[in-house]
Amino acid sequence: MVDRAAGTIDPDVLGERVMSAIIEFRTEPTRVPEILDALDRVADEIDTVMAVGVYARCDAVGQTDLDLILTEAGRPVVRAKTNLGLGRPVDHPAAGAEMGARP
Repeated sequence: MVDRAAGTIDPDVLGERVMSAIIEFRTEPTRVPEILDALDRVADEIDTVMAVGVYARCDAVGQTDLDLILTEAGRPVVRAKTNLGLGRPVDHPAAGAEMGARP
């Protein structure tokens, strides 16, 4: 990117063709409907398949602030992936033993 603040892409790569591209970014949950609306407006101008996913961390009961925001914006809320964090390092050696881990 030539200018991240403006979203200006380096002209040298504008003509490149790729098999797959993933664009990830962070935003405030309240801006998600606005961003999804913008993607809806330009979808017909993009000559490819476009898949969009939105994610947020769930609270202890599996809810997020984003659920209400999306529902109020008339967007479906579907759980597609739940990351349990099982690959995280264990702080205490005995904690891993409960799950059959070897020391």
